[in-house]
Amino acid sequence: MRSEFRFHRSTIVLMLIILAIIVVTIDKGKAIGGEWTFSWTPLITFVLMGFAWICLSGAVGYTVLFLLRRSGLHRLSNFAPWHDRK
Repeated sequence: MRSEFRFHRSTIVLMLIILAIIVVTIDKGKAIGGEWTFSWTPLITFVLMGFAWICLSGAVGYTVLFLLRRSGLHRLSNFAPWHDRK
C-alpha cells in the first residue's frame, strides 16, 4: 500500500470554489426576471454551515476517540517528566 494521494491537494480547494459558485448561481437563477443584484447571503450561509459541520464532525470524532481511550490524552496521566531517567 502506498500512502500517496489520488488527487492533487489543490483539488479539494478547487472543488469547494466550484461548489460555492454553483450555490450562488442557483440563488441567482431563482431571481430571473428581476433586477440582477449580487447577494452574499447564500455564500456566507454556505461557508458558515460548512464550518459548523466540520467543527461538529471533529468534536464527534474526538469524543469517540476519547471514549475508546485512543486519543493519547490518557497517557498523560502516566507521564512524569520530573523523575530522573536512568
